[in-house]
Amino acid sequence: NDYGQLGNGTTTDSYVPVAVSGVSNAVAITACGIHSCAVLAGGTVSCWGYNGLGGLGNGTTTDSNVPVQVIGIG
Repeated sequence: NDYGQLGNGTTTDSYVPVAVSGVSNAVAITACGIHSCAVLAGGTVSCWGYNGLGGLGNGTTTDSNVPVQVIGIG
């Protein structure tokens, strides 16, 4: 969770599942070692974690420990 890839608003590691801040309607999720994403029921996509190369899709390169909406989807 060095980059906030758990999505719970912290960079604290956790050995048990944590709720992702603001995501209660996910229909699919994906995760890798440095960021995570969720497809939401309305068709939008949110991602969180490492963003040094713009992988969160929100037009920045700033890491986020809470979900940010991917631009241009939904």
